Formats: sequence, C-alpha cells, structure tokens
Amino acid sequence: MKTDITYRINGFEQIKAFYSWVFNNADKRITPQHISLYLFLINQANRNNWVEWFKVPYDLGMNGACIGNKKTYYSCLAELSEWGMIQYKKGVNEWKAPLIRLEVLKSTATDTATDTATVPLSEPLPIPLVIPLPTPLPTHIYKLLTSNLKLITDNIEEVVKFLENKSQSTINYKFVLDNYHTLCPKMSKVLVLNDTRKGYINARVGEYGLEKVISVLRMAGQSDFLNGINDKAWKADFEWIVRPENFVKVMEGKYVNKKPVPEKAEFGTPGQTLDTIK
Repeated sequence: MKTDITYRINGFEQIKAFYSWVFNNADKRITPQHISLYLFLINQANRNNWVEWFKVPYDLGMNGACIGNKKTYYSCLAELSEWGMIQYKKGVNEWKAPLIRLEVLKSTATDTATDTATVPLSEPLPIPLVIPLPTPLPTHIYKLLTSNLKLITDNIEEVVKFLENKSQSTINYKFVLDNYHTLCPKMSKVLVLNDTRKGYINARVGEYGLEKVISVLRMAGQSDFLNGINDKAWKADFEWIVRPENFVKVMEGKYVNKKPVPEKAEFGTPGQTLDTIK
C-alpha cells in the first residue's frame, strides 16, 4: 500500500505532541490504559511501515497495552477516537480485527517546509523553564515523576525512588509457575514461558496483585470440574486460567465444588426417640 506523503508521521514527534495534549486536557478522564493503548498503536503503526490504516486484533491490542478487560479495551478505543487521536473501524467480524488510523497531531508530519532551528549548546537555556498551567492537572498526572515541563534534576530523589521500587516490583515468573505446579498438580505442566503467557501474568498481577493471582491458582487446583471431573473429562491449564475472562470466573467462585445437601432425618429412624426429635 502506498502511503500519502501528507499522512506520514514522525513517531517521536507524534509521541511528544500526544503528551502535550494529555497535559493540556486536564478536564478529560485520561487513564494509564488510554496512554498505554495509544503508545502501543504508535508501535503497531511503525511495525506496519506507517500505512494509513492497519489492523489490530483485540487480543493483540489487549496484550500489547496490558489491558485485561475487553470492555475497558473497547472503551479506550472509542474515547481515543472521540478525542481525535485515532480513527477506528470495526473489522469483518465486528470485533476481531478492527482497522486503526492514527490522526496526525500538530507538527508531526514529515513534509513540513522548514524545521525549527535548534539553540546551540553554548547558549544558556531560556528562563523560566517551568511554564505554569492554566488549570490544575488531574491527580494521576501529578503522580508522574517527570512532567516534561521541568528538568529531571529538579525531582531526582523521586526518580531514584521510582527506579528502586520498579526493580523490586519486577514480576517473578518462576515464582508464579512454581505455585501453579504446586497448587494445580493434576493440570498440564508449563514447559515454555512465551511472551503471550508473560503478557497474561503481567496483566493479571497488574489488575489484582500477586497475592490474588496465587489465590486464584489455589481455587483452580481445588476445583473438581477444572481438574477433569466433568462430562468431557476436560482439564484446564495455566494459560486457560490466566486469560482475563476465565480468571474472573474462577475468582468469583464459578468452579468451586458444590457441597452435598445433608439429608433430613425422618421421624421413626432407628435410634430416635421423642426426646431426640424435640
């Protein structure tokens, strides 16, 4: 497919323009899921050689943006479209492979007539570097370590703290799989930890926390139905459990073993007397 030169996008400039839009639209309910999905779409556009329209199957988009809920995923797509960030068309099968078109944000096209001259490094930077915003930013924006409006050295302590916490919070995939093998011994073993499975683990831990993930694995291991005691002798496996829709079902107790209903004693049962019946 030939790409129109008026559509070509400079990916780096597109990201800068996107974040400028984020900071200047404090009235909109912009979430980390919106940002994660938009950056993933930029990545997909780049992988498709910046064609105007490209396909993104929902499962690929959810894994790439670390969004575990399908309703949340399509809500983010619709809102990005409403905000003028993308154009969005449903696929042939309604939701299987929608078509996405990135809207060219201001100053991102490559066919501009002139480039802005850069300031030589020998000259001092203009003061002030921090430009006050007309309205307060939403709470989740304030949590960002760097706002792109000031030097990173102005909040170096927060940056170091963030990096330390990030290194400590890295998901231990082996720990998760060891618990699966211990808690679900009747299910098939995980021999290959591929990117798809890592994506599922990242998404579930991000949504519910590591403790809840281990709890759900324990519930699955205790379920007769998930361990082959059913009409088809079917067994669940690790990848089935950590998929978003299945994880929620197990967590909500859909596969918990049913307790047998105790039989009621009838009058006249051997060993009963009027005193014991009262």
